[in-house]
Amino acid sequence: MSIYSDDTDGLHLLQTYIEDTLPSLKREQVCSILDKCLEVGVDKPTDFKYVSEGDLSELNLKKVQLRKLLSAFDASDPDAASLETQHKSPSGVLPSASSPSHTSSGWSTDYSVPWDKMPAALQKDLQRKERPLPSTRRQMVRIIVDDISAKITHKPGRKHLCNIASKIVCHYPHSFQDQLGGTVIGRGYDSLLSQLETRIANITRVTKPTRAVHDIDSDSGAERPAKKIKASTSYGTQNWQPDLPHDEDVDSQNDKKIAMLTMHSKEVWDKAAVAQLLSDTYSTLRSVINSGATSILTIKAEWPFLFEEIGMLEHFEKLVGIPLRETLHIAFASKVPPLLNFLLSKQHEKPKLKKAIQDMEKAKREMMNNLPEVFGFLSALAAFFGEDISVLIRVQDETTPEVAQLLPVTPCIVSNGSSILTASDFMLVVDKEIVITGIQSPLQALMLMFAAFYNFNIEYPSKGQALLELVQRCLIGINPEKGSKAPKTSGRKAHSINSKVLTFINIAKDFGTESD
Repeated sequence: MSIYSDDTDGLHLLQTYIEDTLPSLKREQVCSILDKCLEVGVDKPTDFKYVSEGDLSELNLKKVQLRKLLSAFDASDPDAASLETQHKSPSGVLPSASSPSHTSSGWSTDYSVPWDKMPAALQKDLQRKERPLPSTRRQMVRIIVDDISAKITHKPGRKHLCNIASKIVCHYPHSFQDQLGGTVIGRGYDSLLSQLETRIANITRVTKPTRAVHDIDSDSGAERPAKKIKASTSYGTQNWQPDLPHDEDVDSQNDKKIAMLTMHSKEVWDKAAVAQLLSDTYSTLRSVINSGATSILTIKAEWPFLFEEIGMLEHFEKLVGIPLRETLHIAFASKVPPLLNFLLSKQHEKPKLKKAIQDMEKAKREMMNNLPEVFGFLSALAAFFGEDISVLIRVQDETTPEVAQLLPVTPCIVSNGSSILTASDFMLVVDKEIVITGIQSPLQALMLMFAAFYNFNIEYPSKGQALLELVQRCLIGINPEKGSKAPKTSGRKAHSINSKVLTFINIAKDFGTESD
């Protein structure tokens, strides 16, 4: 079967019917159906009617969903036949740039990627369901952008490029999807979208005269006021601000809050009772945090269980919908080792990465265990991304409330001693205040720090944003398609996924970091 020309629009027609018929399906499910249709021999639109329920039985769709889908295939026949006839016309290309269809808002829906112009290496990769080399992929992007510029417009806009990138990834997920360790990252096509946008920007860029920026603060020697960290609202959450349970009111919530204060003062806690009270008062606590009017120390005084491991992780799970302890334990057992192997392969290209890995291996020999791998992995990631690990984890000669005031405003892990890699006692600092002490393991420290970013609506620090987003998406599985927990950058078009993370995902995928 040809991997270009006729089948591309036919599959797009199928994709449209799938999405219209079963709008609740996730993108990866739609792509799985398309893949299955190719596998059973669909190579033109009129073949859709021959797809049977048995052909799609492995896709874990409900029976009613399958029947709806098959009915949609049958109903699509007249249009499919018409489309097939259109494909057999001698021109085989889109109308000219002057055609009204190109100036309409929906031209990208009907756009045909010029697969017949693609290099032979790319065609082979697509046939074999392999990922193309970065150079081959860049060549594909250039061909697509040149084709759009010649036939349609020099400035297609993000909406149209999203449509095109989405179609390409949906048709060829094995070759182009943003995916690592079985996890689809973001929308699955953000890196391809970024490449298309970058290429468009490069060929349409207008050179502007540079202008010196006069920095009054630096010239005068005046100290810049500290920037207040902005809340990142509900990014990545499922239960950001729920209503009170129907059987609760302000008085009952206050009674339960007092009950927790009493329980916390005792030496032994009934963990089941604590978990239930935390669940019952979750809505009220979210209101306190989301208002942004209460200091971290006041929240700790009034809600002390939130600053214990049980409370921090219970709150995170209710907020995000992910059991953080179990998820990170599994990730460090199955996902981190292949990623460390990838970083090892890159250490000779980056001196700071090489030193981070050497320090980790030295600490493992000294400790005679693998505990240093947790912060060693984070340090290696920071070195790879060119970020500063000290905004997240650091050692101090002493850790007092006064010293804490010199720390970042964002959550960070601090330990006394000579090296964070060999330390065995940690504390969590949030908003320059020591909020949790006596943390006994690096993985526990990472869990609590990461949970704090979400529980308290705190943006990632600019010098650690790529590292944290990779942990968020690849290890924990928080994968929003829109928005960001990174601080906004003026003058730049916002992308939902950090460009450094996209680059890491694609070269790590090419290296072969799959753990399944």
